Amino acid sequence: MNSLIWTQLRGMTVYEFRMHWRRRGLVVITLAIILMLGFSMVILGDSMRQANSIDPELYRRAVTATIIFSTWAPIGVSLAIILPIIVADTIPLDKQYGVRDLLDSIPMVSGVYLIGKLLGVWVSVLVGLGAVMLLSGIGWWIVGGPYNIISYFEMWIVGVAGIAILNSGLGVLVCATQPNRRSAILISVALVCISGSMLGSDLMRIASPIRGAILSYYLFNVRQSISSEAISPAMLSSVSAVMLTIFVGIIELAAGWALMTGWMHWRDGKA
Repeated sequence: MNSLIWTQLRGMTVYEFRMHWRRRGLVVITLAIILMLGFSMVILGDSMRQANSIDPELYRRAVTATIIFSTWAPIGVSLAIILPIIVADTIPLDKQYGVRDLLDSIPMVSGVYLIGKLLGVWVSVLVGLGAVMLLSGIGWWIVGGPYNIISYFEMWIVGVAGIAILNSGLGVLVCATQPNRRSAILISVALVCISGSMLGSDLMRIASPIRGAILSYYLFNVRQSISSEAISPAMLSSVSAVMLTIFVGIIELAAGWALMTGWMHWRDGKA
């Protein structure tokens, strides 16, 4: 990679990381998730301790499933619905505050600009989620005792990081054409609402930006493993559906990046 491009990407990533954490959006959603998980630990702590007299391996499986379900419920919904709205103003704020005009004065191509914006958002979001993962992992171990750490980290790496990267990236790209923060937020809210209405079929659960297949897998599949409650097969997801959802999401990001890069070239040429 050209050294100039690498320097530009590194500088943009650091700048975006600082800006995102100075704004209230990521701080609020991170603290809200920590509080919700803390509340869940307080509520479930007694029942977990009372159940530890059963067979150790059975207890370990039950506790692991309970922890995954209780952790995923607030995090998955927050990342699928709220995160795209929080990051929607990433590019419009540059236009609103005149930063884009400054960037246009330096030799930076549109594609590199968009990649820098995406990297900044991803690093910001993943650092916050990484802190939550460590804190909640320690908290659940104290509250519930030993559990399957591999399954716990698999949920974070595949489910949490997957949705975080896909939906934050899509939130940035979809709103890249907007002139200000207000219109960007309105567009992102509309996207979330439309995506939520597209979850009626298996195909739409995979293709919809809500990432319904991933949400269902860690909510209903795990819930079924720890409960005798009958859950409709239509609400369950397979591992292949989760992987396909991530693959489709990557295609959506690549297409969004290509479209926005082309639009910026057209806009710059027209100007």
